[in-house]
Amino acid sequence: MQTAAARLFGALAADERLRLLLLHAGCLHPLLSIVHTSRGAVARFEAMHALGLLAVRTEEGRRRQGREREVRALLNGLAEFASALLRTRQLQVLNTALNARPLAELLAYYVPRPELAKYTLEHELTRMEYRVRTADGVELRSPEAIRAHYESLDEAGQGGLLWRLANQSLLADLISELHANGFVDIALGASVRATSDHL
Repeated sequence: MQTAAARLFGALAADERLRLLLLHAGCLHPLLSIVHTSRGAVARFEAMHALGLLAVRTEEGRRRQGREREVRALLNGLAEFASALLRTRQLQVLNTALNARPLAELLAYYVPRPELAKYTLEHELTRMEYRVRTADGVELRSPEAIRAHYESLDEAGQGGLLWRLANQSLLADLISELHANGFVDIALGASVRATSDHL
């Protein structure tokens, strides 16, 4: 009877749905009793086996529950983060911060630096998606076509301020304010990056 009982406990312990029920029902005491008092080696073995299943499986369940709690917390945090991005107050604060810097102060960096146009053409065109609309309305998208168009311009056209502005330095203030105003969360893996630039 002890052997059959221990085997039954072991079989039930293999089912995760029944494992906790067995523990709540106090199955450990009779199994320990079989281990300590039974004269049959098979009964003791089966009881030890059942105890091992209960211990190992229960620990696995705890770890799984821990992971589930972490996932739920992460999903809740992500939902709160996404909700905060749409709050009118937060968008107003961001807008105010972005408009605080005068245009003249921004342009003061680009006006004396004509070399930024070459930097855009040589380095930035492969980092982001660019679209250039020419004076006759043609939209250029490939880096080769944009570079060819630039080379076809006269000196005044190549010296235009727009070519200097069209690199990622223009986005530095924007990205900085997005970070400062909670639009980035390292713990959630939420980041900000520039993917396209339209002229």
